Amino acid sequence: MRYSVRSLARPLLENADKKLIKSKGEVNRLKILVCVKQVPDTTEIKIDPVTNTLIRNGVPSIVNPFDKNALEAALQLKDKYGAEVTVLSMGPGQAAEALRECYAMGADNMVLVSDRAFGGADTLATSYTLSAAIRALGEFDLILCGKQAIDGDTAQVGPEIAEHLGIPQVTYAADIELNDTTLTVTKEQEDCYEKIEVKLPALLTAVKSLNEPRYPNIRRKMQANRMEVRTLTAADLPELDPARLGLKGSPTKVKKTFVPPVHSTGVRVEGKDAGEQAGNLLKLLSEAKITFLGGDRLMSDARNVWVFIEVVRGKIKGVSLELLGQGRKMADDLGEKLVAIIPGNEIEDFCKNGYPLWCRRSHCSRPEGIKGLFHRWLHKGNVYLN
Repeated sequence: MRYSVRSLARPLLENADKKLIKSKGEVNRLKILVCVKQVPDTTEIKIDPVTNTLIRNGVPSIVNPFDKNALEAALQLKDKYGAEVTVLSMGPGQAAEALRECYAMGADNMVLVSDRAFGGADTLATSYTLSAAIRALGEFDLILCGKQAIDGDTAQVGPEIAEHLGIPQVTYAADIELNDTTLTVTKEQEDCYEKIEVKLPALLTAVKSLNEPRYPNIRRKMQANRMEVRTLTAADLPELDPARLGLKGSPTKVKKTFVPPVHSTGVRVEGKDAGEQAGNLLKLLSEAKITFLGGDRLMSDARNVWVFIEVVRGKIKGVSLELLGQGRKMADDLGEKLVAIIPGNEIEDFCKNGYPLWCRRSHCSRPEGIKGLFHRWLHKGNVYLN
């Protein structure tokens, strides 16, 4: 979807046409607001199997990673042109820690929107509340948000804030250039990039490729720990309609939440030596009835047992000998053929050395036209043993 960048409704600035850049190196002070969210660390996330709700107790919280990209973009503009950067978050009291981390990175002001009346808000109620808080804080040239929060992945709050405020928006910003009263934004699309010019004031949402967030400054971190975070409650935002707040003002209804089934990612093959490990591996493959590896077939029967062989200076490596022995036994048990796959150009040596040991009949061929998984490895030749 391509977003229009036409100016919408009333601007936040009294004089939207004022020049932000007077001349090279001489600028008016930008006012930038960054919306951030404290989210559970997804590497530690847990779901209550009974209630199907997120377990937050004991789960560490972090600043939403995409919001850090938005903050870094604001700080880079501050470093280059001079700006006042305010970070705004909505959540319980503990979200103040996320704001303090943002201050340690370089933000100038911290504001937390927190009230029991805001609890349970979906994206619509959240964006409505945040837009009211932004109006209460004053005028801003630029509002930055992360493209989405990792605990919801809706990517809706940023665009909805822009609609509530009546300002243009550009989502998925991968590059930002400031030009007088406009921004040139490179928007990330699925298969391309789109350059968009947008008039300030505007709202942008940041993607991960926009930048690499800086680390917090130790001195500023110590300062942040001693500072009070400004808090706005429902009483501080009298324009809010109580019917549009929190759970009551959230049209989104969660029908069901569940944890996807966990699939095993692998099995550790144990063994005292390479031979025992090879035997245990082939035993596991046999029990799983896996006797054919992916890619185009080299032989018509898909139940052949394949063994990759490593030949060094005309000699088969010891582990390959163990694999061939176990493979021969496995193929006999199955009543199938043993296929030895040899990368490289050592076929003749293998045929000479390997035939007496494992082959009742050997066949050497060139795999003309082979595609798929083994194409890169079998361009020189292969050996079929049966």
